[in-house]
Amino acid sequence: KPDKKHTFDVKALFPHIILDYRNGKPELSSEQLKYFKNNKTPNATIFIHGYNVTPGEYNKHIEKFYQETEEVTAMVGAWAPVLTKKPITVDKITPTKLDATIYRDKKLLNSYLPGIEQSQLQFQLNGTNDHNWFLMMEDDLNRATGQFTRGQDYSKYNRLINIKWHGDPDPSVDYMKAVTNAQKTGQNLAVLVKQLIKHGIKINIIAHSLGNAVLMFLLDTIGRKYSEEIDHVFMWEPAVPNNVFSNTEGFWSFPNAAKAAKKITVLYSQNDNILGPIPEGQSNQSQINASKPFWDELIPAQILTSLDLDSMYELSNWIGVPVTSFFSLNGIKQIYSQIVAANPNSDVNPNLLNEIYEFGKDTESLIKKLNIDDKSYQQKIYAQQQEFQNKLAQLPDRLNEQMRQNNLPVVAGSANIKQTATSPNTTGSDDNFPGAHLAKMLSENFFISGSQMPENKDTLAHLLSDLFPSEADWVRIVDATDKYAISAIRHYIEPYLIKGLKHFVYLDMALCSHALVAMHKIKLLLSIPNREIKLFENDIKYTPTPALGYTGYPKNAVTKQLENSKKLSFVNQTPWLWGHSEMKDPSPAVMENVYKKVILGDKGMEHFGQYK
Repeated sequence: KPDKKHTFDVKALFPHIILDYRNGKPELSSEQLKYFKNNKTPNATIFIHGYNVTPGEYNKHIEKFYQETEEVTAMVGAWAPVLTKKPITVDKITPTKLDATIYRDKKLLNSYLPGIEQSQLQFQLNGTNDHNWFLMMEDDLNRATGQFTRGQDYSKYNRLINIKWHGDPDPSVDYMKAVTNAQKTGQNLAVLVKQLIKHGIKINIIAHSLGNAVLMFLLDTIGRKYSEEIDHVFMWEPAVPNNVFSNTEGFWSFPNAAKAAKKITVLYSQNDNILGPIPEGQSNQSQINASKPFWDELIPAQILTSLDLDSMYELSNWIGVPVTSFFSLNGIKQIYSQIVAANPNSDVNPNLLNEIYEFGKDTESLIKKLNIDDKSYQQKIYAQQQEFQNKLAQLPDRLNEQMRQNNLPVVAGSANIKQTATSPNTTGSDDNFPGAHLAKMLSENFFISGSQMPENKDTLAHLLSDLFPSEADWVRIVDATDKYAISAIRHYIEPYLIKGLKHFVYLDMALCSHALVAMHKIKLLLSIPNREIKLFENDIKYTPTPALGYTGYPKNAVTKQLENSKKLSFVNQTPWLWGHSEMKDPSPAVMENVYKKVILGDKGMEHFGQYK
């Protein structure tokens, strides 16, 4: 039985807080309200994630880490003979049923699970998708106070109010549906903010990327009734037009937004090349490029910048479709089905998928199909299309040169990778082995290693068959840090790679040009005066301006007035923030110059949890 000698107090970390606005209008429970009221000054911080962040989950705490020996049969691709059978050591874990809702570091785990720090175990320690965002942002903000160290005292550790919303549209290619989802979420989120206001809890809000569309609709809704009831708003890399504080009409009109908050801080960077093109003349461009997400940001930005196609953000707003959707068969199918559904009275053939590519191949037929009678606009289409085709022809050389200058392993060429799959026993000549053309191009351009590819044609045929299968999309990446991904090719390719090479990318222009020209042509179509074609049924007709998270603000009377009143401020992060989502896993420079000096500095949040 408990008595005074055998009872003791335990301080427990408050449970994580996630409100799901994908369905409904949730509010805080009485216990959650009590948690925020118990801060020395009652306060709460809301975090809103961005576009295409899908529902995830927290990973489990680990009860045991151990190693086992297994006999593995090594294969070279699905077609290859058995190479060898050998015992290998496999890292394994035993998870608990308990969610891990704080950041877990391998070095800290190693103190009670010896060996895990050096393990090859491929598991997610810190949650997936939206849960990973929630956990990382919470950890970053707590560390930025300077009063919290991972693995030590969590008594002041501050929980955020994390917002789930439909930033991942269905269908996935309908970017503008995510924008309209943001409108609904922002208006619904006002219920939560009004609840916090009612209970006297001071409010900070941080939004990332398209989460700032949610934020703007929220602020505009709150500003109709309340004045400066929100303490501080941080718009981090906002994927919204840069005139949102001065646009007085249309979808992006927010006349009451600035009224809702005491302070609004916009954090922008021209090295965010999701939101804008790669700037010219930076002396440390190689260092900046090396820090970008390789597939998600660097490669598309290099291509779009070379073709003067703006950025992924601007192009997505123009055509209503994420740029990457053009480079997969499934994405093209979705785009095409949406065009057909949105234009039921047109003569678009619902059985001919290739018509989406015909947009890019036959300008004259396209003009006839859409009944474009304006002669001046016809000339514009022809002229722009010719200019674009010239740039497209120069793209492989330009891209290769840029990548060579930055010491990055990218090769662009015109070999037909659809035809490279061959039988293991096929020898043949260059004429009946299409992969030989690719092999020649690789041997001439594989500039990272400075080594020649294998000379044996049969060996090379097998290697290429595995690297570039017949259904290869725009770019194929082999990640040399994933032992499973490269086990099939290591036997042949490893001697020819330098240590530390992580990615090998081949850009096939025969496939790539279809997608790029289709993007360009659809953008032209949507700029036709009184256009009749629609990409989606919920088509939002407006011409987007550059992103606020890339340019900062346009110089106009409204923003100047807001600046002069100390309500609106802009922070140029270009010297430190080099990737669109770098705030989730910040570099030391971002942690020091943005988190510590701006968000939690003298002009940042006045209150954050129980910290001073």
